[in-house]
Amino acid sequence: SLETHQEGLKRKDIVGTVRYPGEFNSYQVHINNERKPFNDPRVRRAINLAVSRQNLIKAFGTQEPIMLTRWMTHASEFAAPLKELEGLPGYRADKTADLAEAKKLMAAAGLADGVKNVDFVSASVAPHAEILAPAFQDELRRTLGIETKIRVMERALLIEELKKGTFDMMVQTEYRSPIGDPGPGWEMCLKTGGSLNFSRYSNPEFDKLLKQINSETNKSKRKQLFAQGMTLLDQTAPLYLIGFTDHLPMWRTTVKGHNSEARVFSELGRVDTFWLDR
Repeated sequence: SLETHQEGLKRKDIVGTVRYPGEFNSYQVHINNERKPFNDPRVRRAINLAVSRQNLIKAFGTQEPIMLTRWMTHASEFAAPLKELEGLPGYRADKTADLAEAKKLMAAAGLADGVKNVDFVSASVAPHAEILAPAFQDELRRTLGIETKIRVMERALLIEELKKGTFDMMVQTEYRSPIGDPGPGWEMCLKTGGSLNFSRYSNPEFDKLLKQINSETNKSKRKQLFAQGMTLLDQTAPLYLIGFTDHLPMWRTTVKGHNSEARVFSELGRVDTFWLDR
């Protein structure tokens, strides 16, 4: 947790710790695009407009640093600058205009009075079940009248639930990319039939654009294509991205061989030898 990391900074005699800025993992709420009423992109867009990312990030603040991000890690060279992001619909702190638009979308979808009995799945770990899920639940209820029932499960069982699609919404950490370039991550998480596309998003227009992105080698052209992709994702809202994270590894100073202080992200890969220097 962030609190533990801060405590570790005061005990450098016995604890080593660093902060990796711009990880390739995120927190999100998967929205099942195959289940009514969430098969309607207007409803998903309304959720992305109405629910405050700032409130969720603040609620989780003692656990792990979540950053305001837009469909890719803030470490990516293709990411929108924070100042720009803070002025965009759905990402800005002032929800006045966003909430008005969200309510129009819900009304157009025939849901002006909200939605009842939404199945909202969360891992049983305390940060998810006791912080993120209730915070998201409260945002949905207050802003759009979407009433959810949180269903808590052992975290190890969630992957099967995701594969089967037996949920309406689920707090998860499976929207990610193996590298800082978001292209492979979008292939896995957003392309029709992608291996991590647990929201079951399927959009031929996005698939066509993604094919262009991953076949283009010119950096400036790719940046333009990624910007188009983010705009399309904002409009069709396959899931609710809370934000990508910074990671805070910690270790006893007597533990050697992991080289965490020299790494730029927390994926360890293969490590052959650890030892204790006592």
